Amino acid sequence: MDNELLLNMEVVLTPDVYQLSTDDDGNFYDSISYIKTRVTCPCGTRIDKSFTRKTMAGHIKCKTHKAWVCEQNSNKGNILADNYEKTELIKNQREIINKLNSENKELCHKVQILYTKFQTSTIELEMYKRQNNSKKLD
Repeated sequence: MDNELLLNMEVVLTPDVYQLSTDDDGNFYDSISYIKTRVTCPCGTRIDKSFTRKTMAGHIKCKTHKAWVCEQNSNKGNILADNYEKTELIKNQREIINKLNSENKELCHKVQILYTKFQTSTIELEMYKRQNNSKKLD
């Protein structure tokens, strides 16, 4: 039995989510210099549309996106509290995932041992049957 088959998971690549930058006073502003791959914008203007750096440069000029940036600046306190909660949630989920991965590795190892024992028992049973069949013939 192949452990890799037990652990095989499908990986799906999704665009990164665009994030505003902050200045020294903690105010949000648009900066697209970090964009290397496609990103989606959470402003809600174009749901399920991803942008390159070039197309994002045009997108950030639209009225809805600018209004979203203003809204983010007026909700800084809530956003920081929400980010803290999400950071804690991610930390807890990582701990759970690490624990489950360890348990999974341990169980895969036990399955491998049981499979080996099963194969050995099957071979021993076949040998026993052959011995009994040959004794009956004698």
